[in-house]
Amino acid sequence: MAVGKATPAFIVFLLFSALYCGAQEREFFITFTDKKNSKYSSDRPEEFLSYKSIERRRKQRIPLTEADLPVSSAYCDSLARRNIKIIYTSRWLNGALVSSDSSTISKLSFRGLDNIANKSRRVGGHSFLTDGATTDSEDTLYGDSYAQVSMLSGHLMHKHGFEGQGRLIAIIDGGFLKLDKLSHFDNLTKTGKIIATKDFVDREDDVYDDSEHGTLVLSVLGGYTKGELIGMAYNANYLLLRSESTNYESIFEEIYWSIAAEYADSAGADIINSSLGYNTFDDPKEDHKYEQLNGKTTIITRAAEQAANVGMLVVTSQGNDGNRPWKYLVAPADAPSVLAVGAVDVDKEVAGFSSVGPTADGRYKPDVAAMGDNLKIAFSNNTFGFGSGTSFSAPMIAGLAAGIWQSMPGLTAKQLRESIKRSGSQYHAPDYRSGFGIPNFLRTASITELIENQNTQIYLSPNMVYDRNPELFANSAFVDSLGDVKVYNVNGVLLTQFSLQIYPGINTIPFNFAGLSKGLYYVKVSTKKLEISQKVVVQ
Repeated sequence: MAVGKATPAFIVFLLFSALYCGAQEREFFITFTDKKNSKYSSDRPEEFLSYKSIERRRKQRIPLTEADLPVSSAYCDSLARRNIKIIYTSRWLNGALVSSDSSTISKLSFRGLDNIANKSRRVGGHSFLTDGATTDSEDTLYGDSYAQVSMLSGHLMHKHGFEGQGRLIAIIDGGFLKLDKLSHFDNLTKTGKIIATKDFVDREDDVYDDSEHGTLVLSVLGGYTKGELIGMAYNANYLLLRSESTNYESIFEEIYWSIAAEYADSAGADIINSSLGYNTFDDPKEDHKYEQLNGKTTIITRAAEQAANVGMLVVTSQGNDGNRPWKYLVAPADAPSVLAVGAVDVDKEVAGFSSVGPTADGRYKPDVAAMGDNLKIAFSNNTFGFGSGTSFSAPMIAGLAAGIWQSMPGLTAKQLRESIKRSGSQYHAPDYRSGFGIPNFLRTASITELIENQNTQIYLSPNMVYDRNPELFANSAFVDSLGDVKVYNVNGVLLTQFSLQIYPGINTIPFNFAGLSKGLYYVKVSTKKLEISQKVVVQ
């Protein structure tokens, strides 16, 4: 409900009746007009943010803003004097989740009280499990997970030692059933890599007694069982945060998500993975309309955008409504600074269930895509199987990002996000089904090198062993739009030549070595202004 600033108001989004404190007690979310009389200051961030959180901002040159400050204690004290119980406060939403009776809430009137001027809704991001047939293992280490990992060059990322070490990933989900007891996650639970757990729905630290969904998600991101399933970032550190209830669908879940994201910020997380999405609720009056998916309206989208603004990379599911009447993306995938991930199958074809774009304001979404149709996952009963959904393609990209960030720690979250998008297989021809396409570690690492070293003009990714379809990396700010490529054998004999169109900006251009046998070759790329040569090994 929207109420003018001049009139004090309260939010009347009812979670459900008879909650915790008796039949008359219900939950409400109240927002404040400002942060006046706060005892905190941006000059003393150590009083409300962790060292890691402060360092993340400092390294990325992100200034503290009023949004970083805790809510005004004066306003909270005013609520407490009215016997209104404060459950959580939110810096980013500038409000408080409270418990009280409707009569007390209706009488609220004091300076500084405001309301949330929009509603939100939920859909997608959850898994659809299938009975996919097991295929012969392509790699004895990865087992059936080889296809999903190798699609992003994750196996090569691991081979170079980039397994997410030193990166803190917050997973915001619906629960992590039995994860602390499963051997799939010994690499995390027995080595202290689960840094903290928090259940914002039931208000406890135990996240292992609720939904299995988060367990499935973490299996493709951080699980490790040789011969069965290797996650993309199995050596990263993790925060396991629960914001989603399986008992109801309510606008309050978006508020819980926002508070969980603030917790991740305070704890110093680098990456947030959220395999959740919202567009419909149990109460139809709370449902989002398509025009609200404009990157700035829903509660969860605004919170996700703020999470990105403070230097975290936010990765979220695009949604699973591609085959449904709704068909569109879900919040917070519409956030401009969030990496929304669609799903493809093993043949890199877009999965029919993967939600489509654009956003209501016409932007491409999803941003990128990864395998999310019939990929290997681990269950809470200590078995393996296959599952489908953008719930699983999102953590594949989050794991890729952790490895890239480990390899190039000087990147900002914004640079990392843009590098992943630029490395997409269809960066120069995006669409509303898979966005900029499927990224991978080799392309992204090479593009980030161009970003970091602006003197680099055009080159083949250095020190790499190629398959039959290597790629040229170019920054066309320094070269002409057309380049000639010549391939020689070790004796200097010209074997093939062709021309390539180089588009504006940093980009990747694939070219084909089909017809060449395994061995060492020399590639020369020429333009009007420069000429380079490089060795290439074809395997």
